[in-house]
Amino acid sequence: MDNKIALTIIAFVSVLMSPIANIKPAQAETNLGGLDLAKYCYYKYPVYRGTKAISGNGAYSWRCRMPLTTFSDWPYWDYGIDTQEVCRQQKNNSRAYARALNARDAYSWQCFKP
Repeated sequence: MDNKIALTIIAFVSVLMSPIANIKPAQAETNLGGLDLAKYCYYKYPVYRGTKAISGNGAYSWRCRMPLTTFSDWPYWDYGIDTQEVCRQQKNNSRAYARALNARDAYSWQCFKP
């Protein structure tokens, strides 16, 4: 009877531990560097050579600003910037992703690969 209990406990523990044995070690991400948002805006909207990247306060305030006339900065249109797209294009890596290291710092965007 004691052997049956011991075998049952061993079987139960091995079933519980099997998922742990299959865990792979975490891979560190690689920093590919910062993003050039001004370059992105300039090439994203090539018709408007007056286009520039504008930042307000913080990392998530970036936008592309396009003047509607060639002789003045006003009036203008603002377009959001897809930082994931910028990262993948500029680093030529479809799996890369962008992350702001500090939400309060507009210049803290970095691109990473897994």
